[in-house]
Amino acid sequence: MPLQTRLIFSLVAGLTFIPIQAQAATAPWYKWQGATRVICKQWVNPKSAFKLIDGPYRDASCRYPGRPS
Repeated sequence: MPLQTRLIFSLVAGLTFIPIQAQAATAPWYKWQGATRVICKQWVNPKSAFKLIDGPYRDASCRYPGRPS
């Protein structure tokens, strides 16, 4: 493949993914209640025994309420 074709292909491929990367944001954290403990996670498997009790929070320790900016 000629160098010019590779450069054009690389440029088009790179520009294709820029909007996707620009829209990424930090996910909020939530408090989850288990049988013996409370945890702070962004997501818990729906098949687990944990139930959502509070949130969203901006930090991993679930101290600051609100969505991350």
